[in-house]
Amino acid sequence: NHTSFAIDAKNNWWGVDDSAEINAGTNPQALSFIYDGNNDGSAGKVNYAGWLNGSYSGGGIPVSDTMTGQLNLTDSSGIVVPTYQKGESVYIQVADSDGNANAAVAETLTVKITSETEDTGTPFSATTPVAPSSNVGDGTLTVL
Repeated sequence: NHTSFAIDAKNNWWGVDDSAEINAGTNPQALSFIYDGNNDGSAGKVNYAGWLNGSYSGGGIPVSDTMTGQLNLTDSSGIVVPTYQKGESVYIQVADSDGNANAAVAETLTVKITSETEDTGTPFSATTPVAPSSNVGDGTLTVL
């Protein structure tokens, strides 16, 4: 993938040798036969999740069908920030290339933000993006 665009290459049979390379590491990983964002940060990622354990015509079935996503706390311009001050808005950025399995269906993502001094509040809701008044603390946030 010599572009900045992500490529969906899920549920493919990569052959005996390449499948062995996929199985030998922790995925997603840089692979010798796929050049993408795992090799070069400026290239888009190739999602090869759900690779088959044999050829499709031979009855191959997916070995795995998930890919780990990434969650960041950011400022309003999308820059990752380690902390927030009391009263500042909290922005959550999620990147999960296999999180949208069907573009015609809206999917739900639930995120609960807590601080070291408060971890019992009502979870944040994407439909109501305001933390309830029961969420109080010192403003120090940690991604778990």
